[in-house]
This record gives sequence, structure tokens and C-alpha cells, in this order.
Amino acid sequence: MATIAAAPTDTLSSPPAHSAMADADNSLLFGVQDHPEGDEIRRQVDYYFSDGNLATDQHILALMNGEANEPIRLSEITRFKKMRQYKPKSLVTKALRSCALVDISADGKYIQRKIPFRVPAPEEVDDDEPASIWTQMDGDSKGTQSHPPNQPKKIVTTAMLRPEAPKQQPLHSGQTKNILKPTGLEPGFADAPITPAEYAEQQELYHPDNSFGIRIETAIQRYRARRKFHQDDAKLFSGFLKVGGVDSGPKQFGTVSREDIAEMDAQQISESKAVDFVGDKDGDGDWKISFEEVAKGYFSYYLPQTYDITQPISTSKNQFSVMEQAANLVTNFYNYLLHHDVCPEYKDDIYAARDVCTLFVQEALSVTQAGILLPGAFNMAISTLRNGHYDGLYTGDQEWAKTSTDDQTFGLSNAQARVILETGINVCAPDDFLEVLDSSMAEDKSESMDKRLYPIHVLKEMGFEVTKIEPASEDVKEMYKEQQKAMDEKRKAINLKPLGYMTCKPITLPHDIAERDLPPGYEESCPDEIKFLMEDEVLEKCFVGMKMQASIRLYAVLPNVSKLSPCGQTAAIASAHSSMLVNGSCSGDFTSQSFWAIDRLCGTYCSFLTYLINADAEMSDFDGDKWGGKGKLMSKEVSVILEGDDRKTREMTAEEKVKYGVADE
Repeated sequence: MATIAAAPTDTLSSPPAHSAMADADNSLLFGVQDHPEGDEIRRQVDYYFSDGNLATDQHILALMNGEANEPIRLSEITRFKKMRQYKPKSLVTKALRSCALVDISADGKYIQRKIPFRVPAPEEVDDDEPASIWTQMDGDSKGTQSHPPNQPKKIVTTAMLRPEAPKQQPLHSGQTKNILKPTGLEPGFADAPITPAEYAEQQELYHPDNSFGIRIETAIQRYRARRKFHQDDAKLFSGFLKVGGVDSGPKQFGTVSREDIAEMDAQQISESKAVDFVGDKDGDGDWKISFEEVAKGYFSYYLPQTYDITQPISTSKNQFSVMEQAANLVTNFYNYLLHHDVCPEYKDDIYAARDVCTLFVQEALSVTQAGILLPGAFNMAISTLRNGHYDGLYTGDQEWAKTSTDDQTFGLSNAQARVILETGINVCAPDDFLEVLDSSMAEDKSESMDKRLYPIHVLKEMGFEVTKIEPASEDVKEMYKEQQKAMDEKRKAINLKPLGYMTCKPITLPHDIAERDLPPGYEESCPDEIKFLMEDEVLEKCFVGMKMQASIRLYAVLPNVSKLSPCGQTAAIASAHSSMLVNGSCSGDFTSQSFWAIDRLCGTYCSFLTYLINADAEMSDFDGDKWGGKGKLMSKEVSVILEGDDRKTREMTAEEKVKYGVADE
């Protein structure tokens, strides 16, 4: 009869190992009562301590300290899910004394494997072959493995054979463990395939006979129920719905009883749980649907005006920024609409809206960084010296700035501004401009260059679109390098940056609905294209198509004006401006006498800037029959209306009401 080798000397004190037949004889001899399910108990515990299970069971292996084969409290094993059903504990303990692989201590409190589990000996494993494990079995049977000579060796351990545990993402400030749970909003998330029952229900809910308003409201409600929205996600999604004209709020009639729900169909249940509401959802008469326009309005205007889009979201387990999380969330919603075939008639429009999400992520960071760097040091310099927006904003001469260890100063000192302005003019201005400037300065050599440049025309808060970007040429870079070397030798803390050109065309921004306060009969004159001198580091963040709003100035060299009285200077400037308009010399380029500069930046925007009145909380309260009134869900109506020449809020005419489909009450 085969026997099992005796336990090592460091095992528990227990009777010698014996055969199953001996167990039965001893049970009769000493009157030990077996558990009614003793065979199942022993089979389960033997499995726990088997070589096959220990190769992957890190918990039990850790309790027994691996090869040290330390005793384990029996209660650790009996509390396992599959062991809890066996009662009472005393009979379970007696049943385990007959196990083939483990010993039970005399007091019945500890369990220990009879033969210590051995980590497989190092074996040679070919790179292209799967690793195999060999352990000592009964008696002197040993597993062996041969290997080809001159092959690299690999050490095979049980840890290598266990499945790799998923890495838990670290929690960041303000996060809880619930953040790490799946939400259905993860990038690349896809809904599960639809079952036949779900398809039948979906056909009922999204049947083409149902109005678009009913279908989209139902889809929004079901989408919310199938996703886990954290607080920040809910705010972003509610803002998106607001831009689309969907009102979000609590249910107005309280909860619905189970009895009532049992008598409802799928559509009625969805409506009873709705927290997002579409006005006039039963008819499509006044609806002008455009998913793409709503996506453009949300990403290009509402989101940047409401959030710092570059800041990370505390409740995002991936630490996404606001712009990344918003784009991912809206894309996820569009995918849901496509997957469930909510409105197949607008499928192409939804695809276009989804592309807007991708474009937003590509442009948003550059737009934000450009907004920080614009208008650039050169434009700030002339604004500082010629009573522009940056005049008097320098903080480096304040007492707190002198003692501060951080560089928190803002603006330019007059000395810094003169160096930056004069370097830019001397390096980048055309020769004919420099000749006129030198001739003017010859009249009074004591005056600096900036005293000869007069702002003869000002355009406030104009809209522009970038049409061309020209980085600094190699010659310009070389001249700036020489100038910077001269500044360093003089120990002047001025960082000179080479200048290129940014060409823009004037546009009417869709959200610029304020009436301009201009004198009667006055018309704003602006060239079709304007070139602005700009540092390369600023141009790197700008791109063709980017929109911006800025106040600009036209500067001109006017000889002999400095000697005139203030009233005389005003008259001379007005006369020079009129003369330039007449002879066409007031162009957008750097001419022989003038150039344009940005005095103040008001905002930067994506290339697809779109304004919907629902995106503006202050304007959304206007009546629907007024210019700029609240639009319908996903409607182009407002943006079309705002393209009119008259941008003030007023009552529509009868013809306009007919044109835009706004009926009288």
C-alpha cells in the first residue's frame, strides 16, 4: 500500500500520515463521528492546498508564507464562501482530520499542508515556447525538462504563471474609490449589442411616427440611466443640453408608485422618470434641427466662457482636463444616439457633430495659450508708450514686486517698451517707412521714436479671423540675435523676441450683438486684410482660421505735429487720417507712413466659433419673438437671426417673422 512521506520536523505535532483505509479504521476505533458531507468538505479543502491551486492562489500562499509552510488558522479557511455552508464547526474539524494533503492541530485551531509547497526549480525555457511548471509529486516522482544547448535561460516562478492583477489607478485629491468604478463614459466605450427584446422596445420608443422631440427626450433620459455621472460630468452634460434648448430640472409631480409603473408601457415609464424636458416636443413645425451647430456653440462659446477648460477635473479617474472630458462625454452621447438609431434621418448631422468634438480638442489648447500670450510684447510696447490699454499697467515698480521672490510683474516699463518698439521698427519696417521716420526725428533729435508715432485711427472690439501666419525670417532672427547680445553686454534685463507677421481679415463675430456707440453718420473704415507684427512664440500658438476679438490702432508718422498745441495736434491727426482714406494709403500693410497694432485683446476662439442664444444665461430669458430670443432645441434659428446687420435687440418685423418661422401668439 502506497504511503505518503512523513511531514518535516517543523510541522504540527500530529499522528503520522496514513492511508484512507487507516482513517476509516481509526474512526471506528476511537468512535469519531464524520460530518454527513465529509467527502465534499475534504475534497474542497484538498483543492485549496493542491499544487495546481497554490500556483495561482496568492491569498492562501501568503497565509502559509510560501515555502515556509506555516500553519494557518482554520477559521481563515472555513470563512471561505464555499465552506460557510458546512455546520457545525466541530464536525467540520473532525472531517478535515482525514484529509490527504493537510494536517489539523490537536486543538483543532490550525491547518497545515503535510508536504510543503515547493516553488518550481529554475528551468530553461525557450523564448518561443510557453513556460511549464514541474513539482514533486508522491514518492520520488519528479518532473524534468530538457532544453536545447546554448539557449538563453529564463527563471520560471509561480508569480510568472499567475495572471497579472490589474493596476489600480492612484487616487488624486478630492477623489474617492467610487471614482475608479466604470461609468460608461470612458474613452472608446461601446454599448453592448442590442438583444431582440431591446430591439423591439427600441423600435417602439424611436419609431419614425414619433416626433423628434419625443424621441430625443426619451433618448436623453435612457442615456442618463445607462451612464454613471459624477458631479462634474453631470454639470458638463446639463450645460450641453442647455445649449441645445433642453431644460433640466426635478420632476414636477413627485414619484410614481410601483402599481402605476406596472400599468405603463416603455414610453410612459420613460416620461415619468424624465428630468430633461423638451418644449413643444409633440410637433416639429418650428424646429430647425442641427446637431453640428449645437456642438459648435457648446465647444466654441459656452464651455470656454463657463470653465477654465485646461484645468483637470477632480472627479475624473483619468485626470482629464475640462475640454477633454467634455469632448469625450458629448462624443459618448452621439455614439449612443447612433447605436440605438434614435434619429436616423439626422445620422450625417450627428457624424459631423462628432467631428466637431475632435476638432475642439485639437484647437482648444492652442486657443487658450494664444489668449494668454497675445497681443505680444511689441504690441504691448507701443500701447504702453502711446496712451493705449497697457499704459500705466506696469507693476514692476510697486513695493510688493520689489520684495517678491516670484516674477509676478505685469506689463512693461517705459524703458523696456522703448527698446522693444525701436528694435522691432528698425528690424522689420520697410525702408520707405524708416526714411519718413528718420526725417521726422531729425526735426528734434531729443525726442524718442515713439513720440513720432501717432494713433490716428482706433477700432474697438473688432472681430478678426487669422488668414496667414509668417514666422520671422532667418535675417530677422540673426539681427535680433545681435541686438540681444548688445542688451546682455549692457546688462539690460530685456528679452528680445524676433517678429513675424500675422495676417487677419475683419469679421462680424456671431456673439457681438451690442450696438456700437458711434456719432451720427460715422462709418468705421477697416481694410480687407491687416498685418500685425507678432513675436514667433505667439505665432506658434496661433493657426489659420482662429478667431479673435481685439481693439486695434493705426499708427502713423506725422512730421511737425509735436510742436502744435493739443487742439492743433488733434486737428492734424484727423486731417492725416482723412487724407490717407482718400488716397488709399490707409491699407492693412506696413506702408511708407503707417502700420496697425493690437492695443487690447478681448478674446480668442476656435475656428468654428458659433453663438447660440441658449449658451448665454443673460440672453436666454428674452422672449422668443425678439432678436436674440431663446431658440429651439438644436436650432439654427438664433444663429441665423444674429447674422443680420442690425445687432440690437428689437421686435421682429412681420416679414422677419415669416422668414424665420416665428408665429404670433
